[in-house]
This record gives sequence, structure tokens and C-alpha cells, in this order.
Amino acid sequence: MRLLWIRLTPIVTLSVPLVIATITHAHGAEASKVVRMMTRALGDSTVIYEIGQRLGFYQEEGFRLELILTKISTATQALLAGNADYLNHGSAIPVILRGMPLKVLLVDSDRPPHFIVTTPEINSFQDIMGKVFAIDDHAGASGLVVREVLAQNDVPLDKVHFRVLGP
Repeated sequence: MRLLWIRLTPIVTLSVPLVIATITHAHGAEASKVVRMMTRALGDSTVIYEIGQRLGFYQEEGFRLELILTKISTATQALLAGNADYLNHGSAIPVILRGMPLKVLLVDSDRPPHFIVTTPEINSFQDIMGKVFAIDDHAGASGLVVREVLAQNDVPLDKVHFRVLGP
């Protein structure tokens, strides 16, 4: 067994540098293209991109996705200036309606992805009265949805304390 090991050593010694050189050359020849996607918030709408990145789907196609967290106004300016490739948010619709040269590429949901998450002691909408309720923004989509859902479930909005936490 020892003799066999000694005979194979020169082959292994020569093969390893060749394999490393081939791998390095292949990666150097096909550098991944960076695709920049601007987003207003990290969460439900961006988890699909993170999954694709972690599973290597984008790398297989020759690019690397960068999610960049920023305000929608900054994201729109970056997109129009060519500093970003995509915008991940429906807030671009008003910009498009004002005449900016942008297109909707993908709609991945037919309803808002909002959830009401509570502590275990809250079992009904009535239990929310008198509690502090976190929302993204008073004028934001989830804030509007929450107020509508509470009103539909007979919860007076003046009985709930809304606290803005941001996206």
C-alpha cells in the first residue's frame, strides 16, 4: 500500500495545479455580471430573490444579484440614471403614469402580502382594542390595509394606538 502511495504522488502533485489553473481560468473568463435591484424594504417581496441567490440559480445563469435597500425616489433616480437595473416595488407605477420610460416586468402576487402578527393572548380582533399596533407608515399600504381590516371587523380605529416603525 505504501509503495502504491509513493507511485501516485507525482501524478497527484502534477494534477492538482492543472485542475486549479483550469478552474481559475474558467472563472476568470466568465466573470459574473452584477445585476442591481433597488428595493424599498427587505421582506416578503425580496425573499424569492435571496432564495434564488442562495441556491445558485443566478450564478448558473452567469450573474450575481445585488439587492440595494433605498427610498423609492432614490431607487427611481438610480434606475433612470443607469446605476440600477431593476426596481422591486409597485411604487414605480405612479412614476410610469407620469411618463417615465419604465416598464413593469413581473407581478408576482395577486393580493397584498400583509399579515397581522400578534402575541398568543390576542385571539380576536376585539382583543386588539387598547393595544399598540405597529405599521410601516400612516400612508403606507400595510397601514391602509390594517385600518380597513380593523374597520371591517368592528374595531374602532380610535381604540387602537398605531406606532410607525418604518418598512
